[in-house]
This record gives sequence, C-alpha cells and structure tokens, in this order.
Amino acid sequence: ANAAAAADAPKAEAEPRRRAEACQAPRVFEALLRRPAAGAPFGWALDMLNPDALHIESVAGDARTAVARYNASARAGLAICAGDFITRVDGAGGSARTLSDALVRRLQVKVTIQRPERYVIELAKGDRPLGVDLSYTSTRTNIYIVSVCDGVVKEQ
Repeated sequence: ANAAAAADAPKAEAEPRRRAEACQAPRVFEALLRRPAAGAPFGWALDMLNPDALHIESVAGDARTAVARYNASARAGLAICAGDFITRVDGAGGSARTLSDALVRRLQVKVTIQRPERYVIELAKGDRPLGVDLSYTSTRTNIYIVSVCDGVVKEQ
C-alpha cells in the first residue's frame, strides 16, 4: 500500500504545478469555445461584480464542458483559470450583463480572457478609515473597488 501511495505522490504534486504554470502569462489572450447545444454549460461559474467584465469564480472539472475541452488542448499559459476575467465576447466589449447575454445566445464564442494583476500593499491604518468602498461576492473570491474616498488608501 505504501508503494502505491509513493507512486501516486509525484502525480499529486505535479497537477497543482501544472495548473499554476497554465495560469501564468500572457496577460490577455483569446479562446474559442464550442458548446454542443444551447443548454450545455460552458464549465465555469461567473460573477458580474465588475461592471465591465465577467469574473471566472471557478472552472468545473467535467471534461465534457467547453472550457475543459479548450483547456485540454490549450498551449502552455493559455488555459482558462479561476480568477481570470472575460472582457470581450466575439470581439465586442460592454457591460457584464451584455457579455453574459452574448455568451448565453451562442454555441461558439471567442472570448477575450484577461489575467488579473495582483498587488501587495502595506498600509499603516491605525484608527483612521481605510477610505475604500468595496463590493464583493458572497464567496469572497472577488473584491471590486467601487470608489476611493478620504482615508489611508488615498493618503498613502
């Protein structure tokens, strides 16, 4: 049993590394997705917190979905990953609602995927207000800065 567990260990470690490598640069790319029928799922969970893009909260593991089929054949770094944003559908931008509506209507779509830029910022807040109006999803996977007002963020 230990030999079998040891044989499986490298595979278990390789999968997260493969996913991490797949979700790195380039920052913007296009992906062509095909669904077999109008009701077939794309294979992602989306939120519309950002008014100008769709946030990909998660990617389903079902190999039959359009996203999973695309990811299986995507070149390194061009897989669609949780945390990415959809900024255009078939070359057209617009509101999150417009993008969502365009996805629902089509069996085949070309989506523009944008990777988020991540920043780490240290602030000395003390007892002062932070000074940001935030909106976030119930799963807390995405935070959107609605506005910056008087407070530590604006000062620093």
